[in-house]
Amino acid sequence: MLFIGGIDAQQQEIGQFDSVRCLHCGENHAMDLVKTFYYFHFFFLPLFKWNVKYLVTCGGCQAVM
Repeated sequence: MLFIGGIDAQQQEIGQFDSVRCLHCGENHAMDLVKTFYYFHFFFLPLFKWNVKYLVTCGGCQAVM
């Protein structure tokens, strides 16, 4: 039996916020919103996702929140 599938991780850039105060450096910078998750695919079709996280990255100090 041939099984073509697997588990993979993906990162999607959702958008960018302008002039938000960073909690780490305390300055106003542009922030990037990123969605990270793992997914199971079968024949290159994603079937379900898990461990979905939304991360914000500071444009100045590169801190991840």
